[in-house]
Amino acid sequence: MTTWIKQVNKTCKTDYPHISIRTLGIGLSSNLIKEANAEHYEYAEVFLSEDKSKLAIKFTEKSNDAYKVTQDGGSKERKRVTKSLNRFIACGNVIRSSNVLKQLSERNVTEKIFAKKIDDLWVINLTPCFLYNTKNYPLAYDDIGVYRYILNDEVVYIGRGKIKQRICSPERCEWVYDDIEFMITSDKASVIIEENLLQEFKDINGELPLYNKILGCKNDN
Repeated sequence: MTTWIKQVNKTCKTDYPHISIRTLGIGLSSNLIKEANAEHYEYAEVFLSEDKSKLAIKFTEKSNDAYKVTQDGGSKERKRVTKSLNRFIACGNVIRSSNVLKQLSERNVTEKIFAKKIDDLWVINLTPCFLYNTKNYPLAYDDIGVYRYILNDEVVYIGRGKIKQRICSPERCEWVYDDIEFMITSDKASVIIEENLLQEFKDINGELPLYNKILGCKNDN
């Protein structure tokens, strides 16, 4: 007699409020629109922190300072367009004003960036940001930072330390992944960033990335 075992979809969940950075503006997920009760808002104000490390959105009535919020058909990278509440803020001048936003908008794969409600703002952390990968940036042997392994657009490992040394570790030779993305930071900063990234991943997905679970640790020491 055949025993059937149900297979569970392990791809990264996207049922959390998030945005995507595009060349001409900001894409807003349907879950963000729902949680913000912003279905009927036609305008939004956009803010950048002084150091441009955070971006914030406030849904509002029409004003001279607000940007138009329109229905979004999805980024060109999206394979399937769903009939949903996706929205778009046409604010290309904001994208061009920040190097990080500009680089994010030019990525081949659209990054889904978590948005958190603080008072009447929806706040997005722009840094730390995974702008580089091992295919397009030559790593020095002693470069320190935080990195993540990607498989089918899913984060399967988050780590920190001397990046090139870590990813060349023999115990990882059998890992399955498509790419390794990273950011260069100080050793002290990498500890905090890694901890925050792991906690955020767990808050969204209910568990740690695949290979973090297999290794049974929360850091790369």
